Amino acid sequence: MISNVERGITRSLPQDATPSWGVRDVLRLLFRHKRKSAGVMGLVLLLTFVGLMVAPRTYVSEAKLFIRIGRESVSLDPAAAVGTTVSLQDSRETEIRSVIDVLQSRVLLEKVVQRLGAATILGHDQSSSPGASDSGGRHFFNPRQLAKTVLGWFIRLDTVSPEEQAVRVLQRTIWAEAAKKSSVVSVWCKAGSPHLAQRILQTLVELYRDQHVAVNATESRAFFEKQADQLRAELLKATQELGELKSRLGITSVADQRQLLESQLTALAKDIHDTAAALSAAERRLAALRSSSSDEGQDDSDGLIATSQTAVDQMRDTLYRLQIQEGELQAKYQPEHPALMAVREQVRDVEAILRRQAIKMERAQIETLRARLESLEKSRNQAQAELLELNQNEVIVAQLERRVELLRNTYQKYSELAEQARVAQALDQERVTNVKVVQPASFVSKAASPKLSIVLSLGVIAALFGGLTVAVVAELLDSTFQTAEQVERALYLPVLVSIPKFRPEYLQPVDAKLQRT
Repeated sequence: MISNVERGITRSLPQDATPSWGVRDVLRLLFRHKRKSAGVMGLVLLLTFVGLMVAPRTYVSEAKLFIRIGRESVSLDPAAAVGTTVSLQDSRETEIRSVIDVLQSRVLLEKVVQRLGAATILGHDQSSSPGASDSGGRHFFNPRQLAKTVLGWFIRLDTVSPEEQAVRVLQRTIWAEAAKKSSVVSVWCKAGSPHLAQRILQTLVELYRDQHVAVNATESRAFFEKQADQLRAELLKATQELGELKSRLGITSVADQRQLLESQLTALAKDIHDTAAALSAAERRLAALRSSSSDEGQDDSDGLIATSQTAVDQMRDTLYRLQIQEGELQAKYQPEHPALMAVREQVRDVEAILRRQAIKMERAQIETLRARLESLEKSRNQAQAELLELNQNEVIVAQLERRVELLRNTYQKYSELAEQARVAQALDQERVTNVKVVQPASFVSKAASPKLSIVLSLGVIAALFGGLTVAVVAELLDSTFQTAEQVERALYLPVLVSIPKFRPEYLQPVDAKLQRT
């Protein structure tokens, strides 16, 4: 049976054996392990101060490049515009991203190493850097080099040349970026001294401007000039051939010459028609004169003397007077009167002379018309032959003219491209680009790292956390009972009396007082 005392003890035991931690428990815990916690916190703070003293100082230099819209942004290389040009939509972000990629390219970093030397970048050449001997740039050891040395004791590492090491250092210590919707690219360089950081960044910017000129430079000037010379020679040759052909044909323009020949043929056809009509009329008049003549069997040319038109007119006047005289005598005398018959005989003689003269004149006119008709036909045949030859050579002339025009246009185009390439090359030689240095490499004597305030703050936080952690661990590893609650939770028995632990030196005054009493 369970006694009343045991029931009281059971009721007095805590129902929840799980320990609860409060502020009081934490403070008691820290107080109990104050030496351990203080030691750890002191050690952490000491290591923090030692780390600040021996940690290498790094300095940052900054430069800013303004990328404006220039010929590199809006123009094409002359060689790209020879054929069909494709419209490309290129943004400013793409151009600025390209600038950043070139700034961080390995080729550019290798050029920086070649110009400054690997020893200068790695910090082995103290004389090449004016600030390398400053107290701010010294450090007691290189953690990275120390780790490699220790690792090399156990693992065989590949041998890396100083130049490659310098390039890797620059890849870690140089970075660039641009703000959104901004045309300014910021470049930073981190080094062991402010002078070295400024020198590396200044060299990088100079080499980038040269690289930018080289990347955007046109190399097509010699090609276009050579093509222009060849086209000029071909154009001169084709022009000479065309001129010789036109000189042989006696033309300046095929269309104009065709129009001229057609007009001549039209005029000649009209003249031939009119001359043929006049010749036909003259032949009819000659036939009429011959049919009315009384002496048809007599040769028309016998006894005829070429007379002028004045003599003919005088003979007509004589015939007119004789006819008047015949009329007067006929009114006075009989038809058989000798005077009337003599006048009639004279009239017949004069009329015969005039008739033969008219026949002679008509024959002369007929000969003239025939000669004119023959000349006109000859001219028409000649014009037709020229038109036929023109038609036969029209294709050749047209081909030569088209070739000359094509060569002239092509030569003009290549001449313009050669001039553009010459201007672009001149601008490249003068280093006229769209990249402007708005801020040269800066010199900042204050170290960028380690930051004193941040390191000290982290050191204090680590010290406090380390001290608390040590106290908690020590408490968890301690198996003794330190409080009445621990006894009750572990033994399930109530604590009746709690006697504090006294050190012997605390009891000496009490013992002395008891002895005196």
